[in-house]
Amino acid sequence: MANSRTIASPDKKGPQKSSFSLNSILTAADETAYYWDLATDKMVWAPNAPQILGIEDLNLLRTGAGYGTLITQGLPRSRRETILNSGKEQDERGTGYSIQYSLGKDRNGDCLWVEDHGRWSKAADGTPARAKGVVRLIGERHEREQKLNYLSRHDQLTGQMNRGELWEAISDALLDSSGSDNSYALMVVGINNLLMINDAFGFDTGDEVIAAIAGRIRKQLREGDIIGRFSSNKFGLLLEDASPAAMAGTAERLLRSIRDDVIKTSLGPVAVTISIGGVLLPDQAETVSEAIGFALEALARAKAKPHDMFIAFNPDEGKTETRKRNREIADELIVALRQQRLVLALQPIVRSDTLETEIHECLLRIKKPDGEIVSGGNYIPVAEKLGLIRLLDYRVLELAVDVARHHPELTLTINVSGLTATDNNWLELLKSLTAGDLSLTRRLIIEITETAAIQDIEESCLFVKQVKQLGCRVAMDDFGTGYNSFRNLQMLGLDLVKIDGSFVENMLENRDDQIFVKMLADLARQFNLEVVAECVGDEKTIKMLHDMGITYLQGYHLGEPVLALPEDYRKAAPINETTQGPEPGAS
Repeated sequence: MANSRTIASPDKKGPQKSSFSLNSILTAADETAYYWDLATDKMVWAPNAPQILGIEDLNLLRTGAGYGTLITQGLPRSRRETILNSGKEQDERGTGYSIQYSLGKDRNGDCLWVEDHGRWSKAADGTPARAKGVVRLIGERHEREQKLNYLSRHDQLTGQMNRGELWEAISDALLDSSGSDNSYALMVVGINNLLMINDAFGFDTGDEVIAAIAGRIRKQLREGDIIGRFSSNKFGLLLEDASPAAMAGTAERLLRSIRDDVIKTSLGPVAVTISIGGVLLPDQAETVSEAIGFALEALARAKAKPHDMFIAFNPDEGKTETRKRNREIADELIVALRQQRLVLALQPIVRSDTLETEIHECLLRIKKPDGEIVSGGNYIPVAEKLGLIRLLDYRVLELAVDVARHHPELTLTINVSGLTATDNNWLELLKSLTAGDLSLTRRLIIEITETAAIQDIEESCLFVKQVKQLGCRVAMDDFGTGYNSFRNLQMLGLDLVKIDGSFVENMLENRDDQIFVKMLADLARQFNLEVVAECVGDEKTIKMLHDMGITYLQGYHLGEPVLALPEDYRKAAPINETTQGPEPGAS
């Protein structure tokens, strides 16, 4: 096992003979090597093997079976089986393998973890013939890997499962219950007053409370039950063999354990309460998303009560049908997006004094596989709930810019959702599509809703500023429906406001609506804003709005939406649009 070579000395001229022992090199690297005859099970080791592995009985190193008796943990089956079933591809050098296991305790009493890697090859008849490999000490590395693995699966604050692992556990429970009579319960525990604690004492105290609650919950669970950190103020519990009565009993124990005793923190005792929602698996939910959604729905009902309590999910036939329809709509949207079956319809917006069209609003339409064109009004609320609205907003923007580029005579308004109004990716797409062409951006008006704008006024102001820097104008849609209209108008720096159609469509018969529309119009003029009135339905309303000083009018009476086809379809035969009810206010 020795080897020598001639090397050139950096300090002396000419070659110098120096003996290097392969054994000493392996030892310096905390490694040893072996040859294993798989047919006879005999092993031959490098001379440093007893020193590296801490083995006193050399007989244990002479066979694979003897060496295997030293392995205390790390392998689910024998070392031979693990190596021969490593699953790696074989080449002319053999089949590679790399495994880790423990050889008991080292001199310090710590687990002696090693990495065993090499290649094994077959004999002419296809049977395992030999293996050549290296065993390396990896104690510190294994400890780091174990720590990183633990942190990847556990919440650092509470030591319980993290969200990802909890999701996996729920998925495993559903899979287990689908082919057996096993039942589970998923419960979500919410800390009711964590926000107040954070405000009053600081986040460090809030963290102490979270950790303490996790500990109390853990004590109330059975050995097979699971607890995981669901979010900042929520825990998820997965109970085995759970019936409605068992779930309710566990919930009551949890409520008492938190309610009946204050939590001691570094700043003093803190009183805390929790609320709990639960769902039975698989009876009431068949997927992870359903289970979590139903448990959160039950938790929301529990939190709405005046005191801490548990509420079990109660299936509602109407809600079940709605959820099923929502899933179908979501699937339709995804397929339509993938197949590029989203198109735009343009509805004219006319001047109140001349009734000439100056602007067109871009409205979403979906082309069904059979060629029918339907309004996007039924799809948009579902898209907003399921987080798909951004994808629709991206596509609408692409189509609108395409129309504006090919029709330089058109000025277009484009609706964006509340989520998009804080989406830098949408802004980047707008920049990319318009490429600094002011002749294009000056003909684009971006519509944001009032309710979305006031949810985060600072973010909305930044969004408006960035859009206007590109040359676009900005309008507030559904003006008058929010509670902060007057104060936010000047702060946002808008160009237009669109009075919500609910105030316009019945104003001839409703004196209150007339007063309100007149007040909104006067207010907008104070800020030098042009005003659009939506849902204008007859000539008398047109005259009344004109007399109030409204700049623009929009409604089916003045012009129905007309399809504006993107470039790919521009040469195709015209498509007859199927109108479905009143035009939605959203895109």
